[in-house]
Amino acid sequence: MPGPPSGGAYSDPGVLEAIARNAGLEPENTGDVTCAFEYPAEDALVQIAGFAGMIVLAARTSGEQTVRDAIVGAMEPFRSADGSYHVENEWHYLIARA
Repeated sequence: MPGPPSGGAYSDPGVLEAIARNAGLEPENTGDVTCAFEYPAEDALVQIAGFAGMIVLAARTSGEQTVRDAIVGAMEPFRSADGSYHVENEWHYLIARA
C-alpha cells in the first residue's frame, strides 16, 4: 500500500494535518488509539477474518484452504502457547473541519 504523497508514513508528525490542509480542511485534533483483538483459537481467528469482503473473494479465487493457511501463517507471531491469538493495532487519526 503506498504511503502519503510526501513519503514516510501517515502516522508521521504533520502528515495527516498537511493532507487535510491541502484538501481545504482545518485540522483540530490528532491522536492514537490502540485496539486489541483476541481470538480464543485458530478456528475463531479464521472464521472472524473470513468475514472481510476481500477474504471471501480470495477464498473464491484461490480456495478456502489456501486462504486459511495464509491467515494462520500470517498470525503465527501472535499465537500464544495456549493456542489463542492476541493482536494490538494502533491507529493514528485526525479530526478536521471544513
